[in-house]
Amino acid sequence: MWIADRMSGLAGTFQSLMRRERLWIALLCAVYAAVLLWLMRLLPFWLDEVTQLAGTTQPTFGAFLGYHRYNAGGVPLGYLLQFWLISAFGLGFITARLPSALASLLGCLALAGLGREAGVRSRAVLLAVFMILPIQLRYAVEGRNYSHGLLFAIVATWCLVRLDRSPGVGRGLLYALAVAASFYSQGFAAFIQPGQVLTLALTRRWRSFAYAAAAFALALLSFVPWYIWTKSGWQQTIATLALRFEASPHVALVLLREISGDGWAASLPLVAGAIYGFRRMERRTGLLLAGGILSGVVLGLSVDYTYHYFFAVRQFIFVVPALTLLAVYGLLEGRRTPVWAVLVLLFLGGALAKNYTYFSRPHEDVAVAARLLLDTAAQSPCIAYVPTDDPRLYAVFEPALAQHRCAWPPTDASIAFASNIHSEEGERRSALAALAAAGYQPGEQRQAGGTTVTLFRKPR
Repeated sequence: MWIADRMSGLAGTFQSLMRRERLWIALLCAVYAAVLLWLMRLLPFWLDEVTQLAGTTQPTFGAFLGYHRYNAGGVPLGYLLQFWLISAFGLGFITARLPSALASLLGCLALAGLGREAGVRSRAVLLAVFMILPIQLRYAVEGRNYSHGLLFAIVATWCLVRLDRSPGVGRGLLYALAVAASFYSQGFAAFIQPGQVLTLALTRRWRSFAYAAAAFALALLSFVPWYIWTKSGWQQTIATLALRFEASPHVALVLLREISGDGWAASLPLVAGAIYGFRRMERRTGLLLAGGILSGVVLGLSVDYTYHYFFAVRQFIFVVPALTLLAVYGLLEGRRTPVWAVLVLLFLGGALAKNYTYFSRPHEDVAVAARLLLDTAAQSPCIAYVPTDDPRLYAVFEPALAQHRCAWPPTDASIAFASNIHSEEGERRSALAALAAAGYQPGEQRQAGGTTVTLFRKPR
């Protein structure tokens, strides 16, 4: 009788803690949603966002799909909600950025579910760490598709862990759908899956491996038609932009330093904590998460190298949930030592300082730059651009600019020449040298939103 009473009391205490945990998660998500709504209106649109908006502001669904045929690596699912919202309500901060915020919020909930499967003692701590990660928070409030890929990468891993616990057709199909959604949201998001599936074979969980491998193959096959349709367009764009991948040890160092989105201050504690957490976590889950991290990095770098695409840390954001989960597991299960305290404080200080700096410093503003160009068009017959720049991005905000583009080389007596902070310096200098050789002389210069416009005239 005493034993039964004790067990009943322990069960009640556990249920109370679980209810409290759910309340903490709900409170965190509510605060996080409010922060995202505030942040998404704080910063102006920048070049990468406008590159995506050039596709999602297309007038028809057919034109929307056609744009991604030449948008290197572009896949439709991560852009679709933004396209519908802009079509229905017009272009604005909310319609452009709300899909990313929603994906990030749902990703947090999915990570809580994955954390429960992995045995993380406090999912509230896991979510708090994930929410303040600079690389995650930045893309949660940008009109890009990285948060969508991150969401489905987490969901796919969650589905795989559940499939491994209890293999079956239903769970296999759910995993296949999640992986397919990863491919169609942001291709790099699916690169963590081969490594995770392979760990099932390496640890001889053959039944789980058979279901997972079949599900992954099915998801991969679903992506083949899109890849065949877009491959030539992607390659044409990469060749036109003269993008390149520079293989060197420096790439690995940059990836390690910037994987948190901050620098060494947050990245070193994150990676060190993940290594410690891997050593303490249940072997089957720890290996699965580590296999996904390794696979995501190796396949991502391999694709950049194969297609001569440029390296960017954001391509590897999809390994961050596994790193976070392992690090938080190690944090909660490890011994509280002075080193432990230093790592925690270093991470918190680095992440919070980076977030404050990023959201408070001045940023480029393509919309303001577009208004400057439109004002300039009233003073000059046409506007010339650095050859590798895409003037269509300014036309997203001021469509009339499409009518004011100079032929190259220009022949008018006076022109305006535009360059921005992303313009290739060599191309900019070559263009200015060509104008000087043609007899143009620089005059008034104006700047706005990260774009510089210089008026040029030929002496009579």
